[in-house]
Amino acid sequence: MRVTIKEIAQMAGVSPSTVSRVLSGSSRISADTTERVRDIMRRMHYRPNQLARSLVSRKHTIVAVALPSAAQTSLSDPFFYDVLRGISVGAAREGYHVLLSTGGGDNEDDGVAELMHGGIVGGVILLTSKVEDETVESLLFHRFPFVVLGHPVRDGQIHWVDNDNVAAGQVVTDYLLSRGCKRVAFAGLDPHYRMTVDRCTGYRLAQKAAGFSPWPSAFLLEVPYGDTRVEPSRLRAAFAGPDRPDAVVCVNDLLALEVMRELASLGLRVPQDVSVIGFNNIQAGRFSTPPLTTVEIDAERLGQAAFGLLLRALNQPDAEAAHELVPFRIVERASVR
Repeated sequence: MRVTIKEIAQMAGVSPSTVSRVLSGSSRISADTTERVRDIMRRMHYRPNQLARSLVSRKHTIVAVALPSAAQTSLSDPFFYDVLRGISVGAAREGYHVLLSTGGGDNEDDGVAELMHGGIVGGVILLTSKVEDETVESLLFHRFPFVVLGHPVRDGQIHWVDNDNVAAGQVVTDYLLSRGCKRVAFAGLDPHYRMTVDRCTGYRLAQKAAGFSPWPSAFLLEVPYGDTRVEPSRLRAAFAGPDRPDAVVCVNDLLALEVMRELASLGLRVPQDVSVIGFNNIQAGRFSTPPLTTVEIDAERLGQAAFGLLLRALNQPDAEAAHELVPFRIVERASVR
């Protein structure tokens, strides 16, 4: 049974308010009394109620992380686990606790609004950046501390952390072209999400810089953010005929693994017929057949950087918005010839 402040006070021979002042580090309590109370807390394995302390003191030690969609979608992607690990490491180091918000269905705006107005959390980290984002607009309007994982459109007013996704899209496409690929498809564009738009922009820049005529529109395969499968009929249409793609850039590894499976069903071999590259460097890619070439974006470091910027927003509410770009690198495996 959980030990209460009242019981700690009785054991120490002091009032409950004295125990509360010890917990808050008040200088009004003598060193002897402080040590006696803390010794009893240690022996009784007492842990303070962080939520109650935050509500009373108005000093929040709880921050929220808002996943981009319902838990059954976002938590199926290992990328988010790695980001959450990075956030949790940073939070634990600074004495903060993390509240995970999975939103409500396809719309997380209401969930974030409840967090903002509920008085429980001091700030929030949004794990995606939309091209048009009502949640961001609301957080800005209410001057509520937040950080975006991703490059927001209004980047001058917002704390954010990301990779340079335009550069990443260009680098991976250049990499495929340098390996002899001449017709590269792009899978995973969702015009509502900045990350997919930026990687596709880099893909197009590489094509233009290499002097290729525009590749067919069928090579650009849109996929709703969070989905892990290209519509089979669209994939078949893209790979029909002699001028089919000889490589595919996928916005994440889960999608890349599914594309590899679909290509096999069409009788196409990876990498002999089609090279495939993904993003995120998830563990499953190491054990696929063939092992997946990918881009290491350092998701855990992204999470740590996001919490660091949120801490800045909490401690310096009037400071100028800041951002951090985390480096990326290609991890070469056997899915590219």
